[in-house]
Amino acid sequence: MSLWIQRTSTGGGTLVHYSVQTDGQGWCTVPIGFSSAGNIIATVWYPNNQVTGPVLSANTWTHIATTYSQTRGLTLYVNGVSIGSTSAQHNDAPGTPVILTLGNSLGGGGCSSQSIATGPFYGYLDEFRVYSRELSAREVSALTKDKTCSDGIMNGDETDIDCGGSCLTCAVGKNCTLTKDCDNVQCVNNICASATCNDTIKNNGETDVDCGGSNCSPCGNGKACSSAGDCAIKSCVHGTCKDPTCSDGIMNGNETDIDCGGSCPVCGVYQMCKVGLDCTTGSVVYSNGTYSFWPMENNAIDIISGLNGTGVRSPTYVTPGVTGSGYALKLIRNSYQYINIPTFKSFVNTSFTVEMWIYPTSLSNGNYYGLFTQYDTSSTDHSLHMMIRGVQLTLDFYGDGVTGVTSLATYTWYHAAFVYDYPSKTQTIYLNGHQDASGISNQPYLGTSGSINIGMYHDGGIYNYFDGYIGQVSLTMAAKSADDILNDATLASWHSFDCEITYDSGPNKRQGKAIGVTLAPGKVNQGLNFSLSSSYYQISGYVLLGVYSRSYSMSLWVQRTSTGGGTLVHYSVQTDGQGWCIVPIGFSSAGNITATVWSGPGYEVTGPVLSVNMWTHIATTYSQTHGVTLYVNGVSVGSTGARDNGAPGTVIILTLGNSISGSWCNSQSIVTGPFYGYLDEFRVYSRELSAVEVSELANP
Repeated sequence: MSLWIQRTSTGGGTLVHYSVQTDGQGWCTVPIGFSSAGNIIATVWYPNNQVTGPVLSANTWTHIATTYSQTRGLTLYVNGVSIGSTSAQHNDAPGTPVILTLGNSLGGGGCSSQSIATGPFYGYLDEFRVYSRELSAREVSALTKDKTCSDGIMNGDETDIDCGGSCLTCAVGKNCTLTKDCDNVQCVNNICASATCNDTIKNNGETDVDCGGSNCSPCGNGKACSSAGDCAIKSCVHGTCKDPTCSDGIMNGNETDIDCGGSCPVCGVYQMCKVGLDCTTGSVVYSNGTYSFWPMENNAIDIISGLNGTGVRSPTYVTPGVTGSGYALKLIRNSYQYINIPTFKSFVNTSFTVEMWIYPTSLSNGNYYGLFTQYDTSSTDHSLHMMIRGVQLTLDFYGDGVTGVTSLATYTWYHAAFVYDYPSKTQTIYLNGHQDASGISNQPYLGTSGSINIGMYHDGGIYNYFDGYIGQVSLTMAAKSADDILNDATLASWHSFDCEITYDSGPNKRQGKAIGVTLAPGKVNQGLNFSLSSSYYQISGYVLLGVYSRSYSMSLWVQRTSTGGGTLVHYSVQTDGQGWCIVPIGFSSAGNITATVWSGPGYEVTGPVLSVNMWTHIATTYSQTHGVTLYVNGVSVGSTGARDNGAPGTVIILTLGNSISGSWCNSQSIVTGPFYGYLDEFRVYSRELSAVEVSELANP
């Protein structure tokens, strides 16, 4: 018990009376009061014992506290200082609800009071507290001082220790009275609840209230967004979900470049296109054939050529897909689900390339798992099979094909590419951009009928289905080069800042978000200018960067206009820079360029101090075998050696030039803070670049 006292009389009196009846009688004791001489006294019952304190001065505020435990017995504190204890002893109690009466024993003048002279108390009382535990000496001392939001106890209008009320908001799991007591979460049953996607608060990495981000459903029109994946209509225009138009300054809808192609006006020279009709010149990347693309954005529509598919036995779609936004097709093998494209497409006597991202959830030797197939007849070179045979990829024309050498694992994203070069009759399989098998077919493919099936293998009356996710399926009626496929598989993003400030020139179209950043002359054409303490550039949707010890590389050009510390690249799971977060590239307090890797303890490579007002190429590469390597102007300055790399297993957000609210994140020797200067040509790869490749990037 704890209270403040100011007596206006001397002698005896009851401070606290303890009873089971409202008149003070029944089972009753007097735990705190005054002796006839005016000494403050605390008592404990059975065996009778007490602690006697000093005579309290009249007309002066004095703090009194008593604590009890069976181990230490009763202790009396005066003004925060212990003046004695009974030592270990029991304390008897009635086993029924108890009534406490302050300042009087009422009709209980005959109750056990030991040396306390029961009777009325004259004076003032304040801040009476009762705890169902033994306070520590430090806690009692804190009660004697002015209430603060950092005194280690719950006082004032706090709802938990040092939080709530007029103090800082409380964390999840702490006590609360109102939602305003909690740190951006709801107060549910007097506890600060975890953030959810229906708590009517913008939290949990959301871009607007209860929508957007990597954890919640996409937002409707008019809501805030960071990228297209935050919007149900897949169109984020200047931070707001809006219907795509042909003049909104970003590439969305079915455009092939910014505000052109698809159903918009045709594109000019050097702008991206997918078919000749997208271009003023009629040129396409692969001018000798057509192109189809099924992004699996909650449907099986071919957004380029109209080879639209339909789901068989109600397959579903999951979000996010491998691009970190949008969807992927989900197929359940035991439910016999797949996509059927009924329109006939001829693969006879022609080259072709099929690419897709796959995420198998079950694999077994002896089983077939269809990926992209066309069945004509069960005879040699009359059935087109791109599938998983056991645990390896296969490209087969029926008895005439090649099988990869790499065994696939479940619950892992893979980029699979199947290439047939008709002039040389070469069948090639690529896995994650690297050749996995190659061979010469006896004949070209000869099938002249049959629909295309995605996720199902068909041989007469035998059907075998894929189990897992499929996304970003493309068909090019030409044999793509090994370099093209390597880029498709591993160039996670490439922000050159030459087309438009948010545009990703890589295959995944991860739109950037520029805050307080402007275009300026760069190392190659245009770059970014970071001139404010609040400036940053953010890119969402890196799925593979969130995988434990998955290889990666980053490359960018840097021109500093200041010295000292600063963040170059911040890695987080939340758009505010917080949650699971590290700083993989930045500057030490002395200005040294530093690259880090996180594997329990952190490891880092420290490079030179970069000269101001001078362009410098920086690259980091990582693999579990080699650890992180830092390159400056194309030359390695050091490596950590073999290291694991921790990752959260969720979609990652990269922020350039600032750690935003994540300045506390693990940064090792990097001093987090705003970067001042210019950046250009930011590339992210889902593989470890070679020293030769880094050198090429450093010498454009």
